[in-house]
Amino acid sequence: MIGFGLLSVVVVVLLFADFYRKRAGESLKAARDRYESMFRNNAVALFEEDCLALKAEVERLKGQGVTDMMGYLNANPGHVREMAGMLTILDVNPAALHLYGADSKEDLLESCGRIFPPDSLDGFKQVVAAIADGRPHVECETVSQKLAGQRLYVILSATFPPSREEFSSILISVVDITERKRSLEVLHRSEERFRNVFDNAASGMALVDLRGRYIRVNEEFQRMLGYTANELEWKNWQEVTHPEDISLTKRMIISLIAGQRVQPLEKRYVNKKGQTVWALLNIALIQSESRKPLYYITQVQDISRMKEEQEQLREKDERYRQIFEADLSGFYIARPAGELVMCNKVFSDLVGFSCIEETIGMNLCRFFKEPDLCLRLLHDLADKKKLEHVEVEFIRRDGAVLHVHLNGVGRFDSRGELIEVLGYLMDITRQKNLEARLLHAGRAASTAAAGGVEVI
Repeated sequence: MIGFGLLSVVVVVLLFADFYRKRAGESLKAARDRYESMFRNNAVALFEEDCLALKAEVERLKGQGVTDMMGYLNANPGHVREMAGMLTILDVNPAALHLYGADSKEDLLESCGRIFPPDSLDGFKQVVAAIADGRPHVECETVSQKLAGQRLYVILSATFPPSREEFSSILISVVDITERKRSLEVLHRSEERFRNVFDNAASGMALVDLRGRYIRVNEEFQRMLGYTANELEWKNWQEVTHPEDISLTKRMIISLIAGQRVQPLEKRYVNKKGQTVWALLNIALIQSESRKPLYYITQVQDISRMKEEQEQLREKDERYRQIFEADLSGFYIARPAGELVMCNKVFSDLVGFSCIEETIGMNLCRFFKEPDLCLRLLHDLADKKKLEHVEVEFIRRDGAVLHVHLNGVGRFDSRGELIEVLGYLMDITRQKNLEARLLHAGRAASTAAAGGVEVI
């Protein structure tokens, strides 16, 4: 009975062992199938590589005293190429075939030297250094190329096992970042161009955060206000704005945030010395892709000199206007054919009009008693450049005759063509009338004296 019982136990143990062996085999097969499925269907390019020889070479170098593996690799590029040849690619997935433009696995495996050009060795050196340092994972950016020769930028990733034997099957993923890399390069070039334009602009440029603090300023803006970049980057725009123009600038910013188009604004800054600096301000709001405001970019054109010149011109115009209007002579400006474009009140009064506006637009020749004489004088002016002390008779609006002294000077273009007549006239009617009366009285006295003389 005991023997039979022991036999039964042995049979049961064997049955259980066989059961678990089958279950373990099934589990192993299921795990392998899952691995195969993940390997084949992964969207990322995967390479299964035998790195055992490479691992052995790394250990040999460490045994010979190489402690700075990256330094050694940089100093021995020939050995790096030899070590790269120690890798054996065992398998690749369909994503790898697609990435490199291969028709088959065999086609890709036979062309490994083509898909990893010489400048890809920098990435390989990082992999070797990670193995030497005992790191469990490495990720590095490097270059590669398709079988047809198109250059790729990729990220290599690998996880290393704890035991040396497991280096016989290392999975390396290759992620294509070519488009992202190119986009970053385009963005970098764009930023570089913007930086050059910003820094070297002839007008002041500044980046201002949403709180109003300066983030970045160019040299011209520093020159305008007399501050260094470090000094300005601690300031708010209100601190360097003339107090009377702060509210005006705030309204401009509010309109900008509301999405309205804003026009350039003339405003005053206060420089480090406390002096007023006039500027023409343009502001743009920079937003994220989601339309979230990020910061402002401002362009500031120094117009202080222009403002000074405008003020000087205004003062000069005011002086000339006062002289023009107060002049006792009739002043006028006419076109070459005689059309009046400007005159003072004395002129309009002389010719019998109540205001300047009624006189403007009329032809000067209209007031000549002899219109043909007017045309001859205009012709002479074009030829001789000026007229001096020409005595003519004018006809007022009410028909009265005026005796005037006429003077004029021509304004000419670069070709010598007359483009404008500047002239003035003085009323000498009273003088002429007085001369006439005196002449008449003299003649009468002569006649009377002659009548009283006795003839012998």
